[in-house]
Amino acid sequence: ARWQSNASLLYRSDSVQFLIATLIFCNFLFNARQAEARPEKGTTEGDLYEAMDDLFTILFGVELAWNIFAHWMWEFINDGWNIFDFIVVLVSIVSRLFESVPGLNTLRLLRAFRVL
Repeated sequence: ARWQSNASLLYRSDSVQFLIATLIFCNFLFNARQAEARPEKGTTEGDLYEAMDDLFTILFGVELAWNIFAHWMWEFINDGWNIFDFIVVLVSIVSRLFESVPGLNTLRLLRAFRVL
């Protein structure tokens, strides 16, 4: 319980919340730029966007795992934003694993709404 309490205090700190909000905003800008550039797969630019998308997905996955650990269980599931966050991150992970499924990549844009 002590680890969980410390994780919760750190997660809720202004500096960590600012870092998470900054990450979400950077991801939004990155996605907007990617949509504008429409890089082709297999090109250097396309590979860079894929790598950055993987990085954002991993970082959001780590942030979600931290949040789940810090606020397990009822505190986590009783917060609608946590459920939204869970769904958005899950969709992001699934869309990275199954890129051929139509519509999943578009749903990843929901990440931008996490900043609210």
